[in-house]
Amino acid sequence: MTKTTLLSLNMETIITKRNSPGYGDNNNALWSAQANLPATIVPVKYSNGTLPSFGRNSDEVSPYVQLNYTGYKISETQATRMKARLSQKLDFITKGLQEAYSRLTIPATLTSIVPRLRTYITPQEESRMEH
Repeated sequence: MTKTTLLSLNMETIITKRNSPGYGDNNNALWSAQANLPATIVPVKYSNGTLPSFGRNSDEVSPYVQLNYTGYKISETQATRMKARLSQKLDFITKGLQEAYSRLTIPATLTSIVPRLRTYITPQEESRMEH
C-alpha cells in the first residue's frame, strides 16, 4: 500500500426477531381471523371443553385459539452486508487526474425459525373421531 492508496471496509448487520402464533406461516393468519370472525360468533370454549373453529383455513380458526392454543414460533434473521473499496489516486501520473477505484459488495442472510407448536382438537375433528 502507498500513501495514495486507500482501502476501506464497511460492515452492517441488521438483526430482527419476531414472535408469531404457532398456526400459519406468519402473523397474517391471526390478523385475517380477527378481521373475518366477529367476536360474538366465536365462543372462547364450548361447554364440552373443545375449542372453537369453523374449519382448518387460517381465517376460520379463532384468534383466541391461535394465540393461546397453537404454541408460538420465533423467527430470527441476520442480514449482513460487507462493502470493500480500494481506491488509488492517479495524480502522480498526470496532474489533475482523479482516482480509480474498485468496489466489492457481499450480502449474506441467515434465517432461523424455532417452532414451539401445540395441537388442539376442534369440534369437527372430535365428531370424526367419535364415528
